[in-house]
Amino acid sequence: MDDKRNGKRTAIVFPETAGFFPFLFAVVLCLGTPLKAYAGSASLDDVYSGDWAYHRIAENSGSVLVQSVWKNAEQILDEALPKVDFSAEYASSPYYQALQEVVLTGNYRQDMIAVAASQIGYGEGDQENDLDGSYHGKKNYTEYGRYLGSNGTPWCSEFASWCARAARIPASILNNSKSANVTNFGAPYYSWSQTIYGGGSYTPRAGDIALFAWHGTLTSAKNLSHTAIIYDVKTSGSKIIITVIEGNFNGVVRKHDYIAEGSDGDVEKGYLVYFIAPDYEAGEK
Repeated sequence: MDDKRNGKRTAIVFPETAGFFPFLFAVVLCLGTPLKAYAGSASLDDVYSGDWAYHRIAENSGSVLVQSVWKNAEQILDEALPKVDFSAEYASSPYYQALQEVVLTGNYRQDMIAVAASQIGYGEGDQENDLDGSYHGKKNYTEYGRYLGSNGTPWCSEFASWCARAARIPASILNNSKSANVTNFGAPYYSWSQTIYGGGSYTPRAGDIALFAWHGTLTSAKNLSHTAIIYDVKTSGSKIIITVIEGNFNGVVRKHDYIAEGSDGDVEKGYLVYFIAPDYEAGEK
């Protein structure tokens, strides 16, 4: 996956050894950017100065020299975010290839949608090694469930969580969840009645998370029925068209329109109960 976020610079690391400084001088002439040295033990967040940021790479007692990696210290901490690891089966799949073609922009809303869209068509498997997305199984084995350690269980929330991590969105903005639980995601949320469609003031946006209660599940239940990522919301007359990208609908990732009418969030299969609204913009500052 290509990471094009603003401010990133290439890291160049050299050991501080005898005979090094003539080579360093040549490198500085070529780069036009001075390298700065730091020796000793440090964590990612305690070695920085102004617009320069450093982090210690060597695990031995020697010192290291690091060119600016990020424009400021906050951005270098982003390197400590959890990375998504991939199974061998998934890494050989077209869905992995599609993910690698996603260009992360640093706009978390756009990145969340782009990652989710790259997975459309992925199908669940029936056992641990059925993770390449080509299966049409019924036993809830997916790359997304594997990441959260919940394979064999419904995976719509795992899909949304995995997309957030693959988009490099901090868990402090949108947390992982293994169920359609409005508090587990750790982000602000609004009931349908709090949206402009239900008489309130909140306008749902792309990148929000929708939680549904299908018929037979109380809208007041702690764990609701389904989780989906909002792709778009628009109106047509009295209809509200909520376009989502969702995992685990009939065992696949799909893009779908839910049509709601009235002030209660009624959709064909039940109700759209909550919009989870991560403060993406705060994390981008």
